[in-house]
Amino acid sequence: MSLPAFQETLQKFLVPVANKIAQQKHLQAIKDGMIAIIPIIIVGSFSLLPIAMKNL
Repeated sequence: MSLPAFQETLQKFLVPVANKIAQQKHLQAIKDGMIAIIPIIIVGSFSLLPIAMKNL
């Protein structure tokens, strides 16, 4: 089976399932919450770098 045929098969069977899962409201809320907190995690990570370097 060639790669394009394999990708087409995956799209045929997995995309409808993935779309149904993505439409569930509780999973959308979890996804949106995780996306919203990413900038806070990045800022916190950068603020910890000087502290970690000081303790070396």
